[in-house]
Parts: sequence; C-alpha cells; structure tokens
Amino acid sequence: MAAEVVIVGGGVSGVTTGIVLQLLGYQTRLLCQHWIGDTLNATRPDSCEPRFASQYAAASVIPHSAAITDESWHLHASLRLFEVLRSRGDAGVRTQRHYEIFEWPQLVASYAEAMPGYHVLPVNGKGEPGVPRRADGVPVYGWSFQAYFADMPRYCEFLSGLYCRLGGKLEKTGFCDVDTLMAIRASVIVNCGGAWGRTLWGDACSSRYVRGILVRAHAGDIPRNQTTGEICSYNYHPAVSVYCRSRGRPADVYFYPRSDGWILGGTRLESTELSGSEASDVRPVWQGETWRGPVVRLPLEGSEDRVELAVPEPILTLNRELIRRLTGVDVNDIRLTAAEGFRHQRQTVRLESETQHGRSVMHNYGHGGAGITLSWSCAIKVAELVCDHVGACADLRHIETQVRAGLA
Repeated sequence: MAAEVVIVGGGVSGVTTGIVLQLLGYQTRLLCQHWIGDTLNATRPDSCEPRFASQYAAASVIPHSAAITDESWHLHASLRLFEVLRSRGDAGVRTQRHYEIFEWPQLVASYAEAMPGYHVLPVNGKGEPGVPRRADGVPVYGWSFQAYFADMPRYCEFLSGLYCRLGGKLEKTGFCDVDTLMAIRASVIVNCGGAWGRTLWGDACSSRYVRGILVRAHAGDIPRNQTTGEICSYNYHPAVSVYCRSRGRPADVYFYPRSDGWILGGTRLESTELSGSEASDVRPVWQGETWRGPVVRLPLEGSEDRVELAVPEPILTLNRELIRRLTGVDVNDIRLTAAEGFRHQRQTVRLESETQHGRSVMHNYGHGGAGITLSWSCAIKVAELVCDHVGACADLRHIETQVRAGLA
C-alpha cells in the first residue's frame, strides 16, 4: 500500500482527486468543512454556503470558463472519463444536446470541434428548427453538440458514495489553517480548498470571486425540445441592449434541467481581486460588480424565514420565453426559488507541486465555472505529481488507463 495522502477540500475536485488516488492504491484522508454529500439535503444550514460552489453547478462538460495549461489534453481526458461514467448508468451522467447561441456573428470556440455531435449553425443567422431563439426574426448564430451532463444530486451521491466504498476516510472539520495541516503526519497534502486553499500556503497569482445568481424551477420532469424530441440545454447570448453586464459587456442566460429542478442563470459578477482573509472562514462582504437593472424578488432557497433574493429580471424573463418556445412549458406555472453562489476564478488553474515546511503540497484549485469539466483530468494530473513524489510510475496515459478500468 502506498503512503497516506491528505486532501483538503470536500467539493467535487477534492472528492474526485480522492477517488483517483484510492483507485491507484493510495490511502487518502479528506479534511473538509463542507462535503458534497451534504448537498443532497438543501435545507441543511451547512449546505447553503455560497462559496461551496459544487452545489450550484450546472455541470456540463464544457471547457469555456477556465484557463489551464494543456487545455486540449484536459478536454479529451475529461470526455473519455465522462463517457465511462455515462456508460455505468448509476453515476447520474447523461448526454444532451447543448446549444451555444449568440445574436451576433461569432467565431466558433476552439474546443467545439472536439465535442461529439458538433454542429455549426448557418452563418446567415437564420438558425434552424429547434434552436433556442427569444423571438421570431431575431438572428441567431453559434453551434451545438452532445454534452456530457452531471445531474448534480445523483452525481454528488455517486461521488461521495464511491469515495467511501473505496476506503477513503472523511473528516468533517472546521476551517483548517496551515499549523493544523502541518501537524498532520502525512508526507503529501493535496490542496483542493478552492478560495480557502489560496490563503493556506499563499498564492502570487491574482484571483477573484465570480458571483452567480440562479433560479431553480421546481419541476418534476426533465423537458424535451418540442421540435427535436431531445433533452437539451443552452447558453444564450442576447444583444447587449437586451441583457448586459457593467460597462456594456455581453451577458448570457442559461438553462440546465436537473432531476431536482431546472437551473436558470445567470450572472457572472466579478469581485475585486482577492487578498488575505477575503477567502478565509469568514463570509466576505461583497465588493465588486452589482446588477443595476430591474429585478425580480424570489424566495431564497433553503431559507425558512421568508427571505427573498433579488434576481436580475432577464434571468427570468429571457429564460421564460426561450424555454416556452423550446419546450412548450411556461416556467411561471412552476414554483421558483433563487440562490447565489461564489465561484473562485483564478487567472489560471493552479495545478502544481511545491515544498512547504518539509512537506510536499500539491495544488488543485482555481477552476472557476469549469470545476466539473476539469475534475477528472486535474485529479489525474495530481496523481501524476503524487506518483512522481513517491517514485512510482507517473505516466499520464498509464494512470488514466488504470482509473478508467477502476470506474468501468
């Protein structure tokens, strides 16, 4: 048996890293304040921490919201591993037609052609039957593909259960500081602490929170595109005169149906640059972009005190029209609640090893909105670093092959 590895962070990145290392024969101990298993009950107070981003995930495998070295390898490794999970049938992973739609001509993203079922819309802006469009005659451009989608309630249950079945140890703790971690007898520590992780050993790279405000439509069934019959999702970028961020920057709305309701977004409000205690165990006071347009007030999810959250009006009105035209369902006929979450967006994903106080520390955080997309590939990269540290085989292809066999 290989050496014990301590993992800090109980979100998707931390738990996935634990699963990969357990499959490779390492004994892991996961220390966390918040654990993805808790998100299965949204009324728990500790499941509503806005910085615990795993519970807010729309969770499509689309690499368009994080910068990472060797992006092509990460994308292809992620697609291979999510196909294994989809084939299992018990992981809560499916494929669905996903649309990236713009109301102005747009260059196709570099990742798109690698996606299964990739299809580009006509360049004349006329669109095609079944494509999301907010009104007749509005030009639409973009592309679609078959996206892997992790249905978060089921996916969280699968990950947390698999980690424990593989023998991983879980310790729910308060906020961990460096002194506490350095007192632990483990030669390797993996830092998957997200926004908390950057404060533990320091980080010279700039980062910030991205505040997301979401609406959940508490619907019982997953809708289908009434033209194509497919389960579908979208990111829709309207003209800036319809919906935009501060200083006139384009904004988008999105729709992802999950088994616990349909997730409607979104906002990407950026905070000022983080430093010091802004990412500690104390909930930060928001300092950054704010929405200055009309709002709709909806009940705050998980609140028993009739607290309401102000939601940018386009999140509801634009999505309502898009979903109605796409599926025939009016979300105003469904109970709606709102939630907010903070994603930790680093300039680039931190995926590296360093030595601190005689310990080897592997960093794996800063994924922003691509945490699910990059979770398995980053876990394999961490495993490569751990294997190299203990003098084991550190070939990425070999590690991935072992992990795929263990998940199948």
